[in-house]
Amino acid sequence: MRGMFRAVTRAAAAAALAAALFSAGVTPFTPNPPQAHAQGVEMLMVPSAAMGRSIPVAFQGGGPHAVVLLDAFNAAPDVSNWVTAGNAMNTLAGLGISVAAPAGGAWSLYTNWEQDGGRQWETFLADELPNWLAANKGLAPDGHAIVGAA
Repeated sequence: MRGMFRAVTRAAAAAALAAALFSAGVTPFTPNPPQAHAQGVEMLMVPSAAMGRSIPVAFQGGGPHAVVLLDAFNAAPDVSNWVTAGNAMNTLAGLGISVAAPAGGAWSLYTNWEQDGGRQWETFLADELPNWLAANKGLAPDGHAIVGAA
């Protein structure tokens, strides 16, 4: 049963990622697709005024738009599971899209918490992270996709 759950979870995550990439204009049917090659993954500390701290974000440049990968509940506090167990950076390298994988959001539901000012994930993901990536990494200020695992 556990193997079946894992297979279904991976299939759902792959489908969500494919949908996000397709909406960003990246398709597997692109003529002369770019060659996949692992670009350098940078470990960034992106400041969040809303949360009063810097958020660790694994980043791989690859295009003007990014797919932001959100961890499930079992995530590590310092590096995204998409980077370690998910191998997302190598999988998405060379597809013409940048990848950002913030860490530290496990059990937050990636929303703004009223009672806990340290958990303002909606503000970080919708405002602070895209603006920081535009200012510091040359990405477009909008047109990004978000994919989450549950």
